[in-house]
Amino acid sequence: MKKKFKKILLIGVMIVIGLATLTSCNNISYNAVLFDHANEWMHIDFLRDNLTQGTGQFFNGYEWELISEEISLPAYRVHIVTNIEKFKELFEEFPPSIDFEREILIVYIVTNIYMGSSYRIRSLSLSNSVLSVELRRKRRRVVHAASAPLQRCFVIRMNKQNISEVNIALR
Repeated sequence: MKKKFKKILLIGVMIVIGLATLTSCNNISYNAVLFDHANEWMHIDFLRDNLTQGTGQFFNGYEWELISEEISLPAYRVHIVTNIEKFKELFEEFPPSIDFEREILIVYIVTNIYMGSSYRIRSLSLSNSVLSVELRRKRRRVVHAASAPLQRCFVIRMNKQNISEVNIALR
């Protein structure tokens, strides 16, 4: 009886470990890494020139500026950074080093109301030079996590690929 119980217990533990391993491995390809809240590394003028729809205010480094609702802005902006010249247009600094011979950066700017939440790459695929990415908000125990709508910048560092279009879904 004890042997049978130990065997059932061992099988149960192995199933739990197997399921945990399967659900924790996202298998993100192209060595993609997400950097969230990248606004702090970017030039203020670049951020101001790349506002998105619904951003009610903008922090210029010193004070909050109100954004007129009469201005027509896109829902999001995407920049593909493939060289140091483009990099210097966008960033004041970027703590991780970038090797543009082997890597590129995808910059995604959007208005977001979950500024206190973190995001992760849920999926990433490349087909016919179109990169498709799904970013998923990490679940938190805090129920009231919403904030005022503000500009949020995500940066994805990944292996260099021939990319002509980027589609990002934020969930």
